[in-house]
Amino acid sequence: MVIQTDGSTSLVQSGITYFLNPVGGGSGPELYFAGAPVTAGMWAGWAPIGAVQASGGYDVAWKNTGTGQFNIWSTDSSGHYITNLLSFASATSTALESYETTF
Repeated sequence: MVIQTDGSTSLVQSGITYFLNPVGGGSGPELYFAGAPVTAGMWAGWAPIGAVQASGGYDVAWKNTGTGQFNIWSTDSSGHYITNLLSFASATSTALESYETTF
């Protein structure tokens, strides 16, 4: 199931795991955290909602359905989590708004 597509990347859920696939076809890397695949429901309320290819990897946007807050991850080119670029931002956050043009 395709969750979101931008110009170069599709965030895809396959079963309970997520992939960062190229829009033109084929399969991209699986999304990982601490060496394990990220799975649906791994963190209560949180789910990835978008991904874009960035320099050296991907940026992945997350939303908490209960709180309405957002996180943005940075991953390497293999889909492994590196760091949070943005944490627990509200929908009206100017920092979040600056990322919206990317996604």
